Amino acid sequence: MQTKIITNRISKKSTQEYFNETAEKAEKIIIAVAFFVDEKTILDQLDADKKVTLLVSLRPPTNYHSLMRLTQQSNIELLYLRDDFHSKIFAFYDNSNQIFNGLVGSSNFTYNGLTRNIETNMITRNPDILEKIDKTLFELMARAKSLTPEVLANYEKR
Repeated sequence: MQTKIITNRISKKSTQEYFNETAEKAEKIIIAVAFFVDEKTILDQLDADKKVTLLVSLRPPTNYHSLMRLTQQSNIELLYLRDDFHSKIFAFYDNSNQIFNGLVGSSNFTYNGLTRNIETNMITRNPDILEKIDKTLFELMARAKSLTPEVLANYEKR
């Protein structure tokens, strides 16, 4: 499989299942999503000694408590962009820091987005597309700010 379209509740596997299978082979994962709620999936990756970068938008339904728990973890970089950030990109890197798989689509990092909603995503190993995914993620991360407990405290108040 070089490129495949997956749609939750239509494809044989959910986006969550594809994510988990691919993450097992990764050393590093970058997740850029507008909305984030599912810290359990991230904690599972951190427990498996994966390096994770998470880039989110700080607006509901992004969960303050989920992000706050992640600020207490090691091996994770937490970043945020303004409220107009709405991308959904997942990238998986090997032990030589080369991207080997990417997922782009409509799924936010929420239980419903990864499993229940009818969300469509493209998962690819195509080198040309992976290069573009990698470049896009690093451009987004260069614009992002560090997500600290202080930033989160302001988000909670808002």
